[in-house]
Amino acid sequence: MPEIVTQSILIKVWEKAAKKVCANTGIYVNAWLNESYFLCGDKRGPELDGLTANFIIIWNPVEVESYEEFHEAFTQIVNGVREILGNPYVWITIDDIEFYYFVKC
Repeated sequence: MPEIVTQSILIKVWEKAAKKVCANTGIYVNAWLNESYFLCGDKRGPELDGLTANFIIIWNPVEVESYEEFHEAFTQIVNGVREILGNPYVWITIDDIEFYYFVKC
């Protein structure tokens, strides 16, 4: 992988990992990709400063009924992405929220 990972590279990497998991499980995990910049400053060391990528994933029980199966597919994708990118530092936050959507009539 190049030293600087661009948005287009991240999209391709997610797509590759997601398609592989989908082929094995039948579950495709959609993602929203946001980029930001992490600032640590002198206290933690400037080597941690840099671009970050945030993938937002929402489990839709209409598409995948089992949360456990969805979570397992998601975990496999994250591990696939990490492997392709050389196992970079990653943290995962899981929020349980009420999510509503309305179908276009």
